[in-house]
Amino acid sequence: MSNHWIRINDSLRVGHECCFRHCGTSSQFDCPRNFAGHRQDTLCLCEAVDYEIRRGYLKTSATTRLSAYENRVKRQFQWVIITEDDWKQAARFWADMANKGKAFSDVDLLVAAVAERLGGVIVSADADFDALPIKRENWRTS
Repeated sequence: MSNHWIRINDSLRVGHECCFRHCGTSSQFDCPRNFAGHRQDTLCLCEAVDYEIRRGYLKTSATTRLSAYENRVKRQFQWVIITEDDWKQAARFWADMANKGKAFSDVDLLVAAVAERLGGVIVSADADFDALPIKRENWRTS
């Protein structure tokens, strides 16, 4: 499980699931502190990331974490709809990466497509995104 966000036009960040996995449960990623440091940014979340987060919590019966995500974390994000053009761009990304021998999940490619459309920055610890023509930031601390 690896979640990401998008940050737009140097102020918009699109989230990805790894950013949520440790929310409130680890010193590696302190959501309130990281959000507070980016109040000037627009933090975005799309359906694909919400799906990954939700399925992970449901699989492990982590109802308390799912509730915290729904009631505290998700509300801090602007909801972004995945468009048909995003699906097309994700397919182009997939083909480009497959031709280079790299494999990506469809969700990661959709997040990258949304970030590209919005001129955003993906916030993720997943360095695989660096192979794509998008910007990435890692907000995790060591």
